[in-house]
Amino acid sequence: KYRKKGRLKNIEKIFPILEFRIDTFGSGNENKLQKINLHILFDVFEEDLESEIRKIEEEFIHLIPPTKLEKHKTKKLSKEFFISECGDLKRGFSDLIPSTERVFELLKSNAWNDKTFLFLGYKEWSNLEKNNQLKPLKQDLYEKVNAFLGSNIDTFNKSQEWLNEFGNKKLLHSLDIHSFNQLDTAEKNGDGNYLSSRNYKCCTWIKADPTFEGLKQIIYEPEERVFIGEEPELLKRVRENPTKFIDKIKINWIEGYGGEKGIWFKDVEIPLNYGMVSIIGNKGNGKSALADILALCGNSHRDEKDFSFLNKNRFLKNSLADNFQAELVWKSGENVSKNLSERIDYDKVEKVRYIPQGFFERLTNEIDRKEFEREIEKIIFSHIPKHEKLKQPDFEKLINL
Repeated sequence: KYRKKGRLKNIEKIFPILEFRIDTFGSGNENKLQKINLHILFDVFEEDLESEIRKIEEEFIHLIPPTKLEKHKTKKLSKEFFISECGDLKRGFSDLIPSTERVFELLKSNAWNDKTFLFLGYKEWSNLEKNNQLKPLKQDLYEKVNAFLGSNIDTFNKSQEWLNEFGNKKLLHSLDIHSFNQLDTAEKNGDGNYLSSRNYKCCTWIKADPTFEGLKQIIYEPEERVFIGEEPELLKRVRENPTKFIDKIKINWIEGYGGEKGIWFKDVEIPLNYGMVSIIGNKGNGKSALADILALCGNSHRDEKDFSFLNKNRFLKNSLADNFQAELVWKSGENVSKNLSERIDYDKVEKVRYIPQGFFERLTNEIDRKEFEREIEKIIFSHIPKHEKLKQPDFEKLINL
């Protein structure tokens, strides 16, 4: 509701989560039992949030009996029942534990099987094993969930190693906020910069789109998708060098110019991640076109013959290119707009190094061996220290490696 009012603009996605106590206890020590927490994250359609939440209440929560006791089998799991049965809500939460078996039955149903993501609290789950008496139950719970949650960053690596003995599921880090007094995540100093939070910290980074399907990627690629720490190295480089990372490319047909004949792209915005980007598609779907446009806006110092799409024999053959405008946006906010009929300005800085397929094929052809050697020499000398440039490398030997 707040997002619809224009609030929370720095938060891209919000998920509702239910937390259940599992009706089996772990033991942190001989005198204290620990309740194991099952966190159920729901995939909901935000545009119809009220009906989605109502569905969770009516088709999930209200179908779970408050306890395993026979006398509660027909009772509805609700705050009202907790208060009437135990005198107050806090005691009801403490004393009554819903049927875990029934919870997992519903989660496997057609209604919820592809709409939920399950976490277990790591600490309580790890304490299940007492002289190997509950190891089968511990393994069973491990197999039923998608990931684990932990709050102790100091023992995080050790905990993940222990978890790896059961499989490849990830332990994610985050601290809870249990009162408004802990909300110091938006405090600023006198210069207007955000201060580090004293109470809250989340060291979990997930490489994915901020969607439910994006979150699910950590099931299939746990090592590739999850980073635990203050900041991934790549994001640090982006933050320190925002002028060297592309944020997105925009391509648009210029309205009122040249009529609507031959509209190719219109109001297209393609975000690009800061790592490696692969453009995949069948022949003729626009892979080379997109690469050529990135090179044009990045002022890549290539001959026109190196462009397979933006050349006089194809897209530039007629005036159609005049109808399209492209804009390259860098992470720093800097942007470069070019009409697709424009050419490279060799007097300006090259922002993108473009190596198209045709250029590479020509370089590796025996006929152009000297040109290939010059290209290797240019690249090598652009990276070695100045004092090393006085030494002439043996390029024949280098090429034949």
